[in-house]
Amino acid sequence: MDWRQYTTILGKLVYGEDGDIPAEALQDEFLQQAQADGLGAFCHCCLQGRLEVRNGDKLRKLWQKQSVLNLEYEVALKSLSKILTEATVRFLFIKGGDLAFRVYPYASMRSFGDLDVLLHPDDCQRGLACLEQHGWQSLYKYPQWWWHHFSPYTKGNCVLEPHWTLPGFDGIKPEQIWKYAVPTGEGTSHVLSPEMNLLMLSRHLSEDSYRVFSLGKFLLDVAFLLKYENVDWGKLQNICAELALPYPGDILAVFDTFFPPEMLASWPSDSPSSQAFREILETRGAMRQISRHEMIMSEKGAFSFSWLRSRLAFFHPHNVRKKYDLPARGALGRLLAAYIRDVVAKIYDLRLLIFRKSGLSQYQRLVSKVEKTAKLR
Repeated sequence: MDWRQYTTILGKLVYGEDGDIPAEALQDEFLQQAQADGLGAFCHCCLQGRLEVRNGDKLRKLWQKQSVLNLEYEVALKSLSKILTEATVRFLFIKGGDLAFRVYPYASMRSFGDLDVLLHPDDCQRGLACLEQHGWQSLYKYPQWWWHHFSPYTKGNCVLEPHWTLPGFDGIKPEQIWKYAVPTGEGTSHVLSPEMNLLMLSRHLSEDSYRVFSLGKFLLDVAFLLKYENVDWGKLQNICAELALPYPGDILAVFDTFFPPEMLASWPSDSPSSQAFREILETRGAMRQISRHEMIMSEKGAFSFSWLRSRLAFFHPHNVRKKYDLPARGALGRLLAAYIRDVVAKIYDLRLLIFRKSGLSQYQRLVSKVEKTAKLR
């Protein structure tokens, strides 16, 4: 089943009349693809009572597992809100953990494996200290400039990623993002404006050159966000122009069989960015076979100062000790051996600059087109 057939069926489940279930949604091919996309619990909610016993039992178990996990995360979310407010740390939850509890009809419809919280740039260090004081344990030490979030933190069965910026917002000052944070009226809690939330969802796709993302989760997140909140498309275009980021409408327009016709009028029908993204959907399956190392070394800006600095972050002694399960102190001989092993592996990876996989350069050009064309509008 190709991406167009798959998203067409999903669109009917989201926007169709109650009880109007397409026959294709009950077939193994769709159900297998939906489960691989992390939509097993969603399919249970939509299709329960209509499936064969074999599929029905499997989806029900996925839904039950997600429901139990969501209960734990709901408790963690409320606890985090309380302790961060008490510490006067400004924060807002983002991505799956935020959307599941705020815009989905039932939180268990949205599967997720961690919570993501964006901390105000002036409050980051106090926020991290607050987490540690309340039993959250850091897994690694990521410098703030390394990626879009700090080290994941764990407590019990829950995982938390504290962010200092949003995914895909490289080079944009966090203060610019917080201009579009709306206070909830509950402590120091905020939410992203609908426009910024939609922009964040589309930017999240761009990680790893648009190769690895759940297409189903993205479309459902957008659909339920638009059902729950009103997006001012003119305002969104202005935000994209201000931040020099691609307009999400160019991506959403590709899914003309998922969204209702009246929504499609808000987006350009066939822009160059839309055409390039459509080609990415057709070819990204083959690109998944290419190692992340090769993608990183072929990306635009590879071997620039900022690129090299981000890669060297992995060589922080704390991270190397965690990676190879070494003691926090001592074991210098084993630490040196680990460094030698990693350096040799990086040198070996240089071969990827010479022996590039077929189609990689063309794929990277498509990515550049999606990223660039809209910025120049």
